[in-house]
Amino acid sequence: MIQKSKKIIIPSVDLGATKIDFAFFSTDGERRTVLEYPSVEVVKRKGRTDAERTLRRIAKLIRKKTREAQNKGLIVLKLVGIGAPGLYLSDNSVDARTVPNIPGLANIKPAEALEDMLGQEWKVYINNDGVVQALASADALVRSFDYKEKWAKIVEETGGKIIYLGPGTGFGAGKVLIRKDGQVIPMPGSQAFFDMVIRDGKTAEDLLGGNGLGKIAQLQEKVNIERGKAVFLKFTKGYDEWTKYPDSLTEEQLSKISGKVLSMAYFSEDREAKKYAQEILVQAGKDLAKLIIQLHEGKGKKEILDWDRDDWYSVKGTNLFLVAGLLIKPIGKEVILPCARDSLRRAGYSKKIYIMEMDQLPRIQDMQGKTGIVGASLIVPGKDILEKKWENFLVVGQKKINRYICELVKETFLKKKRPVIIAIDGYTGILWQKSISQIEKRLEKEGLSSTTIDFSSYYRSQKEIEEIILPFMGEDRTFGRIFGGRLEDLLDEKRINALKEMFENYKDKKIKSPEVIICFGPGSACRSLRGQYDIIFYKDITREEITKRYQKGMVVPLGAIKKAASGKGQPAYLAGKRLYYIDFPVLD
Repeated sequence: MIQKSKKIIIPSVDLGATKIDFAFFSTDGERRTVLEYPSVEVVKRKGRTDAERTLRRIAKLIRKKTREAQNKGLIVLKLVGIGAPGLYLSDNSVDARTVPNIPGLANIKPAEALEDMLGQEWKVYINNDGVVQALASADALVRSFDYKEKWAKIVEETGGKIIYLGPGTGFGAGKVLIRKDGQVIPMPGSQAFFDMVIRDGKTAEDLLGGNGLGKIAQLQEKVNIERGKAVFLKFTKGYDEWTKYPDSLTEEQLSKISGKVLSMAYFSEDREAKKYAQEILVQAGKDLAKLIIQLHEGKGKKEILDWDRDDWYSVKGTNLFLVAGLLIKPIGKEVILPCARDSLRRAGYSKKIYIMEMDQLPRIQDMQGKTGIVGASLIVPGKDILEKKWENFLVVGQKKINRYICELVKETFLKKKRPVIIAIDGYTGILWQKSISQIEKRLEKEGLSSTTIDFSSYYRSQKEIEEIILPFMGEDRTFGRIFGGRLEDLLDEKRINALKEMFENYKDKKIKSPEVIICFGPGSACRSLRGQYDIIFYKDITREEITKRYQKGMVVPLGAIKKAASGKGQPAYLAGKRLYYIDFPVLD
């Protein structure tokens, strides 16, 4: 078994009503964009998004970009996260009431359909677009410089619960958990927040979404016109034409009054327009506070998609609310949020509930509107990534190892045009001569000349090593002391320096055909030489197997060359003692 060192990535998709965003993300801790591509349009049919054809376009995009990434030397794990509209149920189906813009999603199970299109090896994870934005926002919080000092304790008080509220055109939201190890995962249960009833039978989407606020302004405008004066229509396209025929007011003209128009009215110099807009926005702030209190208390009403006791319990006690969308736009920051905080204070919750504006976090600022696609990469479970990584990160089997070494040597030679210097390190106990002989044969078959260096000859003499380790071996049959030194204490410094000089001479040598210098054996990639190698490989073996081989005389201890120094015929306790207290510690 030998380790690879190429970059490992996963694909991520953000599916919207009109476009598809696609990117590859790193898998080593923090999700960072490795490759990003321009948006692609969804497939339309009769003016509406065709769900199945759009999924086929996504599958084609994933396959094509995966091949391109692999050609660049990247390893793509066949795990893809997707953020999409809709409420996703436990059986991977979509609630038909939650996908008005892509109704066809309700007729199929999108994750399973996409897996069939990609092939059996692929695994697809899909969740609501509000949930993936919640994941990205919570992850950004965890990685913020002041999280541990300021926020970690607050979050831990409720078992890591966080709720994200990001109203846009509709009402996007999600509930997530921050685990003790800092990993962010979706909270179990229903993720439908849009139909939370706040007051007078009106929902979060009716009272806080951009379209909802627009409709409130439309109703107010009807009253204004009945009183003989238009207020919000002045900020809509086509207003000048309408004023020529004021009796021709239609629902179409009124429908142009949106959340954006409301914002224009508030920031205008028209005092009357500003006054009416402010009244609507102030009420929105009070409604937001009511919603937050309902969630914190874990009790309320739903209009369409009922929550059971477990759903309400899952949010009960949540004290940190991350806000984004129009809540961090100018109208949100100047009116809605201040009013919400004031309402919470008046209700006695100012010290129980915290509202964090997501644009305050540098990580969110860096995303520049890409929180959806970042969050989609986070819905892929870490355990699945780790499992796939091991499949791709390790080369198992001597033939595959030999082939992989040849490939890397060729690539490196083409870049450097000189002998390629590699180390093959590993524990004592590996059958080095047999292994290296097989590698040499493969290199020769590929037209590569090779020179091998057995690192065992760069240790001190066996007598010197015995003197160094004797105090740690002791006289007891079984027990000793863990060697307190380092590997370098057992090496011959003069020989190591000579080896360094040899490597430097190789690096100055210009050649036309590939040549590889292989330094092999335990300790060959020691600190003193590590910077000299172009490539470092590590061969692994279990300690149990090493002990067995030592007793059979197939293994010699560190620094020993002769078979006489092997453990053949020695009792198990003696073999184990030398390996456990000396060899294993210095090689770990």
